[in-house]
Amino acid sequence: MAPMMQFKYTNSKSLYLIILLSISIIFSFYEKQIEELLYPPASLNEIIKSDLKQISNSPNLIKFWEQISEFNIIFSPVEIKENIRIDSVELEVNRSGALIAELNFINSNKNDPLIILQISIFDKKTKNKILEFSRSYSK
Repeated sequence: MAPMMQFKYTNSKSLYLIILLSISIIFSFYEKQIEELLYPPASLNEIIKSDLKQISNSPNLIKFWEQISEFNIIFSPVEIKENIRIDSVELEVNRSGALIAELNFINSNKNDPLIILQISIFDKKTKNKILEFSRSYSK
């Protein structure tokens, strides 16, 4: 009779453990790249557009938002206009509204990925500021 080959349970268990650990280490090293492939980040414009839609439907702000007759858009500095295509954002206006909204996109440093959107709402007649709030976004 030919001798039968026997596998030792402990050796194969160790091998499986080493393979599993290797996969785990590789995955943790490339986790961010894999995540970006599976779930690509939304563009800045998509995020701003979605956020403005949520703001306009907010129960606390809807009474103001429905009265806005014009939107003034300001970029500080002007160069950040390249990163933000606000023309693709649909802003509904009420032609007979009594308020004006100012959307001020601010980036204090070219190397800083943070963009701040400061929204100010003014009374159209008196030019008095009624409301102001900010949002921040990362490029």
